[in-house]
Amino acid sequence: MYLLFFREIRKRSKTFNLNKDQLHAAYRRCFGPTSLNDTKWYNLASGLSKQIEQFLVVQLVTAPEDDTTSLLYDRMLVRAMGNRNMGATFRNEAARVIDKTLSRSGADTDDQQMALHYLNKQVYFNPDTHRFNPQSAYLQSASDYLDQYYCIEKLRYAAELNARASIFGVHHEQPLLDAVLDFSISNRATYQYPVWAIYTDLLLYYRQGGGEQSYRQLMARFENQFDHFSKSEQAAVSRHLINIGINLATHNVEIETELLRLYKLLIKGNVLLQDNRITQLSFINISNLAATCKEFVWGRQFIADFGPYLEAGKRKPTVDLALAGICYYEGNLEQAWVHLTPETAETPPFDLLHHGLALKITFDQYWLKGADYQYLISQLETFKRFVRNKKLTRAKKSAYLNWINFVHKMTAVRFSQAKPISNAMKAKLLSKLNEIQPIVSKNWTAAKLTDATVK
Repeated sequence: MYLLFFREIRKRSKTFNLNKDQLHAAYRRCFGPTSLNDTKWYNLASGLSKQIEQFLVVQLVTAPEDDTTSLLYDRMLVRAMGNRNMGATFRNEAARVIDKTLSRSGADTDDQQMALHYLNKQVYFNPDTHRFNPQSAYLQSASDYLDQYYCIEKLRYAAELNARASIFGVHHEQPLLDAVLDFSISNRATYQYPVWAIYTDLLLYYRQGGGEQSYRQLMARFENQFDHFSKSEQAAVSRHLINIGINLATHNVEIETELLRLYKLLIKGNVLLQDNRITQLSFINISNLAATCKEFVWGRQFIADFGPYLEAGKRKPTVDLALAGICYYEGNLEQAWVHLTPETAETPPFDLLHHGLALKITFDQYWLKGADYQYLISQLETFKRFVRNKKLTRAKKSAYLNWINFVHKMTAVRFSQAKPISNAMKAKLLSKLNEIQPIVSKNWTAAKLTDATVK
């Protein structure tokens, strides 16, 4: 339709220099003597103007590289689009450009595609749209905000990739990340925006392999500015901090108090539940932290308050395991045994936790009393076979086996002597313990060696 009408008016006037009556006559010749009405004419005229603009864009971005005369004027279309309502001037320009466009080949370079994208952003404004003055202060402000939003999005995505790489061992290319990180570090405005600042520090932690001090600084920043983050950002950043904290804890960094404080902050901010549910692992992590930090009353209240939000089919074994941990650290070993049910032993991933806690209870019962040595040894051998047969990462399997072997050594030393272990022997065992990597429950093991009741 547009092409038919365009050809007709070009046949009558190559410069489009036709008045309204002549244009109407051209329309009737194309589409029939009685076809014209105001609605049809408006639709055709407005649609054709868009087509002409598209022709302009194609011609301008496909101009040869040595055509320097059109670089600013033609390619950016600023003057052409500004003159579109100036009658003959625009029509003459459109005719000239369309003639040139029809004789050119397509464009496929990156620069030309970028120019095409920019031109499309320019040409489809209504000519009466208000625009800021190019020198306006708003322009620089808008540019700064675009930089900020881009950096935050890039850093947020990179943080997620780094977190997954640390868990799954799969690394991905991250183009432009170095430039974005350098820009964020050197930009004085970065630390005026909590989200930008936390993701900058988080990426630095991941890339530099930060340790305990860096982690505590990250935690302090997040806690101090918690209310400045959106709910979704609170949840996203807290997941990173929790995973990093748990990883540090497996390397025997005493970070339990900080992790429990973070979980309490999420509960207070109503961020812990996702879709009105709490995962089994989060539930057990929180209850275990409460137990090791000896916040037994708070821990039991947490279990009562959030147990109903567990998945119904896994609620009972999860709650039982949580209560077993609370009872153990309270010193109520008999009640801890009651909560370690066959169901908790058969529910992955809690089976490993079940056996580990069962060993601790058995060890406490018989290590301090100096009796039933053979029963404790049988528990150690059973746990060792379980770990060897269970599908675990190499590091995790080694950490558990190293712990079991060391507890076995402690047990053998303790029960091979007629009297309690001497201070010299305790020092020797502690020195040996500090040399073992990786190993789980290192702090628990060291505490048993230095227990005041074992002299």
